[in-house]
Amino acid sequence: MVLPLSKVQLCPPVVPVGNPMNLEGSPFFFSFSNLFIAVGCNIRALLTEIGPQVSGCDSTCVPCYNHTTIIFGQEIDSLCSGKHCCVARAPFRMQVFNPSLETKNESQDSSGCKLTFLAEQEWVAFSDTNNLQVFHDREYVPVVLAWVMDYKLWKYDPKTTSCKYFLLQHSLTVAY
Repeated sequence: MVLPLSKVQLCPPVVPVGNPMNLEGSPFFFSFSNLFIAVGCNIRALLTEIGPQVSGCDSTCVPCYNHTTIIFGQEIDSLCSGKHCCVARAPFRMQVFNPSLETKNESQDSSGCKLTFLAEQEWVAFSDTNNLQVFHDREYVPVVLAWVMDYKLWKYDPKTTSCKYFLLQHSLTVAY
């Protein structure tokens, strides 16, 4: 699915812009195959409104030689070197994408535009992460949405190899 780029972008002297993407009230959530990406120098990017979990990353202004990004045991060193870019995995079953972006260290250079967004991992892997302007210029990025059926409402029929939907309605009579 390709969605409008929901991002937080900060380009001095403009104030941060961005709207949260909210899937609450629907059966959908952002798939675990999406990555949370931050582009910019000397920034800390965090996902907010995800309950007790914390997810985010830090970028630097200096090259990180021999830098390897490991996300849940999976090595992803082709995405970001840590210089002007960092990645984190979106939390499991996240329904609200509301990132925050802040300067990590006031004593280091933090000029230039900063950007956070959510994107499908394979798309990011094939993007040119050496040219970070590509991310700033995009209006749309692919994300993967997932959903889960409530198995209590579906019954498998081995005769037809299909699923049938059934809804149990209960009535309750209260005597006074």
